[in-house]
Amino acid sequence: MPLTLSPNIQNMLTQLAQRQSSMQDLMQTQTGAMPYSIAPSGGIPKVQMGAGGGQSVQGPPMPQPAAPQNQEQAPNIQPSAPNLPQDNTSQTVAGVPTPSTLVQNLQYYLQNGMLPSPASSGGQGTPAPASAGGTTNPTIQTAMQITGVDASWAPYLNQLVQRENASGDPNAINPTAVGGEHATGFLQTLPSTFKANAAPGMTNINDPVANAVAAINYIKSRYGSPANIPGLMSGSYHGY
Repeated sequence: MPLTLSPNIQNMLTQLAQRQSSMQDLMQTQTGAMPYSIAPSGGIPKVQMGAGGGQSVQGPPMPQPAAPQNQEQAPNIQPSAPNLPQDNTSQTVAGVPTPSTLVQNLQYYLQNGMLPSPASSGGQGTPAPASAGGTTNPTIQTAMQITGVDASWAPYLNQLVQRENASGDPNAINPTAVGGEHATGFLQTLPSTFKANAAPGMTNINDPVANAVAAINYIKSRYGSPANIPGLMSGSYHGY
């Protein structure tokens, strides 16, 4: 049964409904849609106009909340594996290899518990003899990775270790002076030779890898290949 209200209340409700309708029209003009409802979904309830029955007035219906405008989902970003070079080539500056890319590649392999073998010679250069036991000294292998030399160097460098420092002592010092200097470290480099051929950031002559890297760079500049070191593999060896 409709609720009967006094004329004053009826008049106030009618004015409220008109103002609400005007407000809706204004908001719809400004925004294009009503973002939320400000009254029950049915609008102003029906009321009985006048005593004893009469005309029922229904307030204007309220629009439903507008649908969200942005339905896009956030992109599903997956981390990608590092795109690292698979060979051991490197650029050179003044004849000295730049180790930056190779060191990053080596660091990636070490962090993942593996050390890649040096690249094969691809049929170029002097055929290398088989290394003892088919293995490469770990220090030599790391230095080869950093300098980017060919795999054919491995047996010669292993032999050089046997000739120069069979014990592999990184602190070994040759008591015989050469030009006032004593050969020092893993591959017995002279301090001046080490300084001239050391890789950037590798300044400790007693660090076996740094010492081997400097020795390899020196062999590159003087001999081109360890295969050209006189007497290294056979005959009378007098140093490199």
